[in-house]
Amino acid sequence: MIAVTVIFVIVLVISLSIVPVKIHMDSTRSSGKTTGELKIRWLMFLLSYAFDDNKTEFLLFSRRIARFTHEKKQLIPDKKQEKTVQIPKKLPAGSYLSLTGPVLRLIKGIFGAFRFNNLDFHITYGMNDPGITGILAGFLHAATGPFQAGHNFSFSPDFRGPKLDWNARGMVTLIPFKLVLPVILFVTNTQVMRFVFRGIGFF
Repeated sequence: MIAVTVIFVIVLVISLSIVPVKIHMDSTRSSGKTTGELKIRWLMFLLSYAFDDNKTEFLLFSRRIARFTHEKKQLIPDKKQEKTVQIPKKLPAGSYLSLTGPVLRLIKGIFGAFRFNNLDFHITYGMNDPGITGILAGFLHAATGPFQAGHNFSFSPDFRGPKLDWNARGMVTLIPFKLVLPVILFVTNTQVMRFVFRGIGFF
């Protein structure tokens, strides 16, 4: 009986994990004001976030069952209670370089779990230094070139000063089950395990 229950739970978890999660975004930012909404749908569940009034709604079968309002809190520094922060010792740089391969494979595997549908992004950006803005423009052009097929990406640099405006629309589909294998391969990687054990022993 226990074996049947375990098998049933495993089959149920796998079946649910292959159901895609659909993420839909429609947002606009202009002159420091952000509007639009972000929706995450999975089975009969829907999570909706409105950028206009910073409200999150959780719906089940299209019926709202919860609603949250996010208020921006201003942090006031307390000068009376000053705590000394102990900076931990750092591992040798070579230890971090050994993680380059596993981290890149993990990122590649995570991106493989996502499917981008009809993305339409128009972003206007600027930095304090015009030179950095130019460097960023070249990087974005090279990085988004391979993903242009079927999508519409537009990055417009503004050399006059700091700026970040956008007009973004699109849908992303995520299959949770596809995230399992990259994470398992990363966690069980000998270089990652060696790095973790060195970190534990080092501190």
